Amino acid sequence: MRVACVDSWGMATSWWLRLQAEGCDVRVYMKSEDCNVGGTGDGLVTKEPSYDRLVSWAKESPEDTVVLFCQSLYGEKADELRRAGLKVVGGGSFADKLEKDREFGQNVAERIGFAIPEFQSFKTLSDAIDGCRNRPDGGVFKTNTYIEADATQVKKTGEELVSYIKNLRERYHDRVSCIIQELIGGKRSVDLDVTRWWDGNEFVGPHEIALEKKRFLNDDFGPSTGCALNAVWFQEDNPLEEDLDYARLAEFLRDHEAPAAPYSVNFRISDEDGKPYFLEWTPRMGYDCCTTVALLYDSLSEMLWRVATGQGGTGVSDDLSYSVRLSVPPFPFEYPPTDGKHTPDGLLLGDLGDGYSPPFIAGQVRSEREGEYRVAGHDGIIGCAVAVGDDLETMADGVRMFCDDLHDSVSKLQCRTDGATVIQEDARKLEALGIDTHPAILKSAEEKVA
Repeated sequence: MRVACVDSWGMATSWWLRLQAEGCDVRVYMKSEDCNVGGTGDGLVTKEPSYDRLVSWAKESPEDTVVLFCQSLYGEKADELRRAGLKVVGGGSFADKLEKDREFGQNVAERIGFAIPEFQSFKTLSDAIDGCRNRPDGGVFKTNTYIEADATQVKKTGEELVSYIKNLRERYHDRVSCIIQELIGGKRSVDLDVTRWWDGNEFVGPHEIALEKKRFLNDDFGPSTGCALNAVWFQEDNPLEEDLDYARLAEFLRDHEAPAAPYSVNFRISDEDGKPYFLEWTPRMGYDCCTTVALLYDSLSEMLWRVATGQGGTGVSDDLSYSVRLSVPPFPFEYPPTDGKHTPDGLLLGDLGDGYSPPFIAGQVRSEREGEYRVAGHDGIIGCAVAVGDDLETMADGVRMFCDDLHDSVSKLQCRTDGATVIQEDARKLEALGIDTHPAILKSAEEKVA
């Protein structure tokens, strides 16, 4: 099997390595001019210098090649390859619109039957500023176009929203359409992500469930980085069966000829009424979830092939997977020496020891000058340490020890250390609302009580 990967930031490195380990011939094109991360994966996978070169390679043997679009914003290109008869997973104009056109995505969710927060749409940032001046309760700000990784912001007051949007307007321009969603629930509300693979005609395989924390620092301090840590597992049962109707969603996707891809629905379970409220769609490989989940497939290559060819899903592990994002803070830092843990591009590899799978690392380095890490949060990520097992606390300890070892040569490395605690807190909240989670999450805590 051959796999042609199109990626923006190199954050699907975990999949490249896993697919290679399963015997696939993997080629990668990274749109490095956008993010200055073209060196990620060098020496670990064959890189193509241009998108056209990657497509030419795929067309040399289309009968055994899958083209994998790891990121959104390549919709028209993915559609073109599908029309040319290639086997394509991910990408597509419809998927881009579903995720990036926030008003369209909200309307689709409401049409399918999801409860949605109230929201306002604005054509420009100035319009949004005017709309927020007298807003007492704040809200969730989301753009309809990609500007930067952490453009989605949750603010508690209208004044905070105005301040943030003004800053965004000064750094970019005014012609950015956006929405502002109502804040749902209180402090005991929980965000829950439910994903299933769509093969172009039907949903296949079990439900992929994720609990994640987006803030950069412990106790949810600091900027939102997209994902700072998460816990992911598979289960056959739909955890939101009364609210997430896959039959209606499948009918809608068929009507719109939706492309084969993982379709993720992000909900907030309100602590006020116990109801799940739709927040957003992610019809692509979610980060860092894709790295976290990579180790749970019995065969990643078989899964991709079966989705691409409409043959259904494949086997998955019953274990829990847990990951922590590793970042470098936003100040100059000398490049770490190559000591076996680092490749020249900063990609980190390691082993969590007996009983744990070696983590697949999504590597990313962005530097303004060679030899310096310059940007934190999403753009400053250099890795995700992953552990798979049946006891979250033990897994989190293993990840933390792995990260501690890295500090010997990357002394400014930043990662959260409160993962087990905050994931367990969310699991308890969900179970209090009647939603079961993975038994590994509370295993140690329950044994201590017993």
